[in-house]
Amino acid sequence: MKTQTKWRNAILFLLMSFVLGGCGFKDIDKRFFVVSIGVDAAKASSKKYLVSLKFAVPGASKESPSQYQIV
Repeated sequence: MKTQTKWRNAILFLLMSFVLGGCGFKDIDKRFFVVSIGVDAAKASSKKYLVSLKFAVPGASKESPSQYQIV
């Protein structure tokens, strides 16, 4: 009986997250897109890994060179 309640709650949570996740509108020109992810072992830091993300910056025209930002 308890497992049925857990599954029902999990399914309800997933359905609610899908419904509420699409609220709001943001223009595509104001967003970044992750095009690559790099994971390296950190040598000079107290953390174990160094994660790098390469974001593509969308442009208005196709003739402009592609812009990106690495974080």
